[in-house]
Amino acid sequence: MSEPASPEKQPPSPAAQALQAAIRLHRRGQLRQADSGYEQVLRMEPNNPDALHLRGLVAAQTGNPKAAIELVNAAVLRNPASPPYHNTLGLALGAVGDFAGAQAAFAEALDLDPRYADAHVNAGNLMRRQDNPDGALAHYREAVAAHPKHAPALCLLGNLLTERGEAESGLPHLEEAAKLRPADADVQASLGAALVALGRPSAQETLEKALSLRADHVGALRNLALFHREAGQLDQAVARYRQAAAFAPKDATLKSDLGQTLVAAGRLDEAMTVLREALAIDSRSAGTHLGLCRLYRVKGDFGAAIAHAEAALAIDPGFIQALLGLADLDASRLTERHWREVERLADDPRLSADDRSRLHFGLFNRDQAGDSRARAFAHLQQANDLKRAHLVRKGRTFDASSMAGTIDYLIETYDAAYLSQATASGSANDRPIFIVGMPRSGTTLCEQILASHSRVFGAGELRDIPNICLQALARAKDAVPSAPTPEAAFRQSPPFIRDAAEVYLTKLDRLSRDARHVTDKLPDNFLRLGFIATLFPKARIVHCRRDPMDNGLSCYETAFGDATPWAWDLTSIGQYYRQYQRLMAHWRAVLPNPIFEFVYEDVVNEPEAWTRRLIEFCGLDWEESCLAFHETERPVNTASWNQVRRPIYKDSIGRWRRYEAQLAPLRDALGA
Repeated sequence: MSEPASPEKQPPSPAAQALQAAIRLHRRGQLRQADSGYEQVLRMEPNNPDALHLRGLVAAQTGNPKAAIELVNAAVLRNPASPPYHNTLGLALGAVGDFAGAQAAFAEALDLDPRYADAHVNAGNLMRRQDNPDGALAHYREAVAAHPKHAPALCLLGNLLTERGEAESGLPHLEEAAKLRPADADVQASLGAALVALGRPSAQETLEKALSLRADHVGALRNLALFHREAGQLDQAVARYRQAAAFAPKDATLKSDLGQTLVAAGRLDEAMTVLREALAIDSRSAGTHLGLCRLYRVKGDFGAAIAHAEAALAIDPGFIQALLGLADLDASRLTERHWREVERLADDPRLSADDRSRLHFGLFNRDQAGDSRARAFAHLQQANDLKRAHLVRKGRTFDASSMAGTIDYLIETYDAAYLSQATASGSANDRPIFIVGMPRSGTTLCEQILASHSRVFGAGELRDIPNICLQALARAKDAVPSAPTPEAAFRQSPPFIRDAAEVYLTKLDRLSRDARHVTDKLPDNFLRLGFIATLFPKARIVHCRRDPMDNGLSCYETAFGDATPWAWDLTSIGQYYRQYQRLMAHWRAVLPNPIFEFVYEDVVNEPEAWTRRLIEFCGLDWEESCLAFHETERPVNTASWNQVRRPIYKDSIGRWRRYEAQLAPLRDALGA
C-alpha cells in the first residue's frame, strides 16, 4: 500500500515575506529601513500584531516612547498572550516615567513566561531606577537562573553585587559575561571595575582591553584611574581622570574625583581649579564639597574645611566621609542627630565593611575623649576587625613569616660588600633627605621642623622611590639575565644606577628649584634604604623612632588605606615592628649614609636641643622658625595634619597605658 501524498507547502504570504525582510533589517541595526518595512506590512495587514509590536519597538529604540506605547497597546489588544509585547510596553512606559504601568507590564510578561530573561532584566533595571536594589538583584538572579548564558543579565548582576560591596560574589558572573562577549567594551569595563574593587592586579589589563575596544569608555577610564590611585600611582591616576573628563566634561562627580586625586598628589592649585569647575556644574554635589573640605584641610585653612564639610552634610546627611571629616576637624560640630546617624550606619550590614570600619573609628575618637575607655576601645577593635575583613576579601593579608623572609633577603642582599661596590656608581648629590621609620613615629613632625627652615622644601610622602626601584631592578634584570637577583644585576649596571638617580633628582627639581634640601618622608622607605644608598650614598637619612607600645597603639588607632595589611591587628603590628627593628639595625651597620636618630620622646622633652641637632646634622645654619614649626604654612597631607599645627605637646607619650589590658597582644608580639 502506497504512502499518502503530502500536501504541498504553501509559500509565505507577501505580508509575511515583507515582515521577515524588515526583521532582518532590524537585527542589523537599520532601524529606519526596518520601520518602513513594518509600515509596508501594516498597509497589507493593518491588524498584524507582530508588525504593530515591532514598529513600536523601533519607536522605543529611536526615542519616541509615546508612539511606541500606542503601537504596542494595539498589538496587545490583538494578542494579549505574547510576553514580548508586554515587555516592550514596559520599556516604553518606563521611558515616559510611568513606573507603575511599566512594572505592571513586566509583571504581565513574567506571568505569561516566568523564565523570560529579558523581562527580568528590564524589571530589575526599573527597580534600580526606583532605588530598590534588592528587588533589582532578585530579578537579575532570576534571569541568570533561567538563562545562565544571558550576558546582559550576568553583567548587570555582577555590577550590582560589586556596587553593594560584594565584588567577590559578582566576579564569577562578570567573568562568564566576558567569556561570552570578549569584544564588548561595557562587559570588559564592568569586569575591570570588580577587579579594582578586589584589588586584583589583573584589573589594569582588563580595563586597558576595554579601552582598546572603545577609547572613550568613561567608566573604564574612571576605574583605571581608581586602580592607579589605590596603587599610589597618583600621576597616572590624574592622567586617566583627565582623559575621562575630556569625554564627559559635564560630569561633576568625575571632576570631583579628579580634584581629590590632585589633592592627594599635592597639586593643590590644580585641585582648586578642578573642584571649583565641578561645583559650577553641580552646586549640590556633596562629593565636591568633601573634596574642597580635604583641600582646605591640607592647606591648613580649617574654617573653610569645616564650612565645606557642613555643606556636604546639608546636602546628604548620611554622607559617611563628610561626617567623619567634620568629626576630625571639630567633633563639637557634630550634633546628637549626626552621631545617631553615625551609630546607625556603623551597624548597617548593607554598608561595606570598609565604610563601617571608618564609622567605628569615628565613634572611637568620640568616646576616647570621654570617660568610657572600654566602650571606646570596643569601637576601635570593631573598626580594625572590619577593615581586616575588608582586606581579606581583597586578598590582602599580612603574613609574618613572609615579612621575615623579605627582611632576610634584604639583609643578605644589601650587605657591606654589595654596598661598597654599588655605591661607587651612585650620585654624589646630597640634596634629598630621606625621613623613614614606622608610620605614626614622628615622621610628619620631623619633616615639619625641617620644612620650616628657609633652605628646605618638605615634599611629603613621595611614591617615586618605590616606583623607581621596581622599574630599575626590572630593567637591570632584563639587561643582565645571568645575574642571580635583580639587585645583583643592578649593581653590575652603573648606567642604570645613574639614570635612576637622575630620574629622582629631576622630580625634586620639579618640586623645588631653589631649596638646598628636599625631604621625602615616606615612612616605609626604611625597606628601600639599600636601594637609596646605591643611588645616593651621601644623602642624609633621618630615622624616626618612638616607644613601640605608643607607636603600635597609634597605628591601631589610624584609618590607613588598603596598603597596610599589618596595621589592623595588634599581634601583626608587633610582628611588623620587630622586623622593622631588625632591618634598621642592619642598615645602621652597613649603610655609608649619615643617619640621625630622631627619637620622639627626646624631641618632645627637649625640643630645642634636639631640633638644633637635627638642623646641624643637615648641614644648615640655625633658624628660629624651626622651633615655631606649627606656624609654618605648608600643605600637610598625612594622618598627623592636625598635630603639626600645634606646638609640641606631651599628651601622646605613654598613651598606651590607657588601654594597657587591651593591648596585651601587642606587648606579647613585641616581646622584649
